Amino acid sequence: MSGYFEALEQRVDAAQTSSFKAVPLDLDEDHPLRSRGYFPMLLPGCVCVTDPCPCDERKDDVIVWVADSDVRSRVSTGLKSKGGDELLELLVERDAHVITETLSWRSASSLSGPFAKGVDRGIPRSRRVLNFGPTQIAMSTECAGNTLWMVVEGPDGSGGTLFEYIAIGSC
Repeated sequence: MSGYFEALEQRVDAAQTSSFKAVPLDLDEDHPLRSRGYFPMLLPGCVCVTDPCPCDERKDDVIVWVADSDVRSRVSTGLKSKGGDELLELLVERDAHVITETLSWRSASSLSGPFAKGVDRGIPRSRRVLNFGPTQIAMSTECAGNTLWMVVEGPDGSGGTLFEYIAIGSC
């Protein structure tokens, strides 16, 4: 039987945190975000709760980087991802900033446009800044790891900056 103060502490933690289920990822300590105190978690797009698992093989998962100092607790859930990895539930400070990495599935035809043309060996030919009222979005191209990326930079809605990288070719 739970005590009053234990139950009260759980309620206070729940009110001051956000929770999500994710798979911890292994990573060398020399990664720039690891050296800043962040660790990566894979936030699956689908969770298996029955056998056989109804999740498809498509990878709509998101990698979330969380600062060690913002995590209140890590709890095993007993749930698994499609790959069989166990999910942990993390309670994270409600106002904590996290970094997300996403990959977008797109058709090849969606890559035609101002950023698929005019690029020679990954050297940016243009940087465009679009204004939508008080909101400003910048688009550019850059080469990294032999992949040419269109970079879209804009506000994330919570005072931070969101960067979306879309692979558009090789360089």
